[in-house]
Amino acid sequence: MALAVVAVVRRKLHGGEVDVALVPVAAVFAQDGWRIVGGLCIGCDGPVHSVLLVGERPPEEWTTLVLDGDSRTSAMLTKVLLAGPLAEQMAGIEVVDGPPGCGRDRARGTTGALVIGDAARELPDRIEHIIDLGEAWHAWTGHPFVFAVWAGRPDLPGEVVAHLRAAAGEGLARRESLYAGDDLEYVTKHIR
Repeated sequence: MALAVVAVVRRKLHGGEVDVALVPVAAVFAQDGWRIVGGLCIGCDGPVHSVLLVGERPPEEWTTLVLDGDSRTSAMLTKVLLAGPLAEQMAGIEVVDGPPGCGRDRARGTTGALVIGDAARELPDRIEHIIDLGEAWHAWTGHPFVFAVWAGRPDLPGEVVAHLRAAAGEGLARRESLYAGDDLEYVTKHIR
C-alpha cells in the first residue's frame, strides 16, 4: 500500500500502476473504464462539518465565491447547489477558482469561500457565516452525498475487493481506539 496525494493516486490508477485507489467522485465521472467498488466510500448523510461555504458576512452579501482548489468534487457540489437551493440566496455571485488551500484566507469582506478538510474544522473567529454543503445537499435531496469512492481497473480481481472490504471493516472497528473527542464524533457521526 502506498500513500499519495489525490492527483498522483489518480494518475497511478489511470496508468495501471495500482489496482485500486480512493478517488474523488469527480475523477470517476471524468474517467471511462474504472470499476467502482460498491459500498465503500467517503460520504455524509447530513452535516459533514468539513466541506463548507464560509464568510465574514452573510451569504446574501457575498459578491464573489472562491472555490478552493483542493477538491474538484466539492467545487462541483458547490456549483450544483448554487444552481439549485442556493440560487436565490446567492443570485449574481461571481464564482472563481482558487489555488489549493486558499479558501480560509480568501473569505474576507464580501468574498465567501469553499473551505474543506481540517481547515474547515478549524475556522478563525472572524468567520461567522457557514453553509455546510453536506447539510444543504441532504436538505435539498433527502439523500446522502458521496465525495470519494474506491475504484479500480475493470478486471479488478475479487480477492482485491475482498481484501479492501476486510481492511475497511478493521479500520472502522478501530475508530474509537484511534480518535477521541471532536475527532471521534467527526469520524463516527459526520463523515461516513
